[in-house]
Amino acid sequence: MNYWGVVCPLALKAPSVSNRPVMNSRFALAVRLVAMLALSFAPTAPLVAQRGARPDGAIAPATLDSLRAHIRRVLDSTRTPSVAVAVAKNGRIIWEEGFGFADVERRTPATPTTLYSMASISKPMTATAVMKLAEQGKIDLDRPANDYLGSAKISGLAGPASGATVRRVLSHTAGLPLHYRFFYEGGSVTRPSMDEAITRYAVTVFPPGAVYSYSNLGYGVLENHLRDQRPVLKDSTLDAMHRLATPGDTANGYGLGWLIGNEQGMRVVSHTGGMPGVATSLKLYPQHNVVIVALANTGGATPHRIALDIAAAVIPGYKAPTPGRTPPVPAVAFASPAELIGEWTGTVRSYDGTTTPIALVVKSDDVHVRLGGPDSLWTVLNAPTFRDRVLSGRFAGTIPSEEARRFPHAVGVALLVQGDSLRGWAAAMTTDDPLTGAMSSYAELTRKGAAPER
Repeated sequence: MNYWGVVCPLALKAPSVSNRPVMNSRFALAVRLVAMLALSFAPTAPLVAQRGARPDGAIAPATLDSLRAHIRRVLDSTRTPSVAVAVAKNGRIIWEEGFGFADVERRTPATPTTLYSMASISKPMTATAVMKLAEQGKIDLDRPANDYLGSAKISGLAGPASGATVRRVLSHTAGLPLHYRFFYEGGSVTRPSMDEAITRYAVTVFPPGAVYSYSNLGYGVLENHLRDQRPVLKDSTLDAMHRLATPGDTANGYGLGWLIGNEQGMRVVSHTGGMPGVATSLKLYPQHNVVIVALANTGGATPHRIALDIAAAVIPGYKAPTPGRTPPVPAVAFASPAELIGEWTGTVRSYDGTTTPIALVVKSDDVHVRLGGPDSLWTVLNAPTFRDRVLSGRFAGTIPSEEARRFPHAVGVALLVQGDSLRGWAAAMTTDDPLTGAMSSYAELTRKGAAPER
């Protein structure tokens, strides 16, 4: 999801039925344009996608008819208003089509030129623009992002802001927190400037380089406007973007603007996007020189499912997912590691200077949390997990910052354990409808009884 990509005065209506989010025009693209841009992300793609050609990889008419019928059935069964799809192979668009209604109320059919919000599949495009600047020597990926910002800067709390390099911001390892915001046509909330958002929320809540923490705000920091520039990169630059840059798993993770993984033994470079009224999927299969794009004007899994079905039709050996309901994943009881067990106390520090006491009691099988002073109530940390040394979960509570108080919310946390300290974010995660977003504050706790740091 990329809701902070840009701020500009031009807003469009999203092609959803109601509660339309305000979209920036540069982040609302037709499936045809997304596919053509995506061709620039594949090392073997030519500089320009040539439409109308019939390369060897063209989809057989019978296969297309079957796909069209299948997509219409999926839209009917999931009550999805519309989806637009495009497929490129060997550097050319070989299929593009819209299904359903871009605007249900006006019965406007979806077409390959219908504008859809891209949500987070804009991240590879932002990353490509940044990498182009790096190729030109205008940006050094290993210099602090602050070197390229104006008056609004990243602040260092859990670690120095100088560690938030451009490369780490690209790979979501700069230590920035969870953050996303939605603004709607006719709404009462005024969208702040990008500088305001950076000043308030661009804080290193984790030591830079230590944790993969998906950050929409990081890509707001990176966004560039390169007028009339074609985002075509050298193969070596693309290889760098498609190389894992996150700690931990060596087969799946995040590169520079891309999710890196495998499907059925095939390497896939991809990104997804989602927000109220929007779901998007962009997939590259480098081994087969195939790009698949699916954009929908509603939330949910429909475009992701359709993208996989298309892959099965155009990629040899790829099998379509089995229809039907996915079996539920068995719940796994929380088991706290020994390094977490104990009592922890500290504070939550908001952008406006508000500090709130926070305490945790971690037992072998559960976690209790208290946000506020000694008179505040203890509550259970719901759905706690501990992965890559980060404790996360959600609980009933209130972040008392001026902005968070405007909206009903619960509190989510993600805290990295390092010896006798826990550091990370505590976010006001709104519960309103339509959804407003999540606004993070810096949280730091120390194990009770630990010796003070020197």
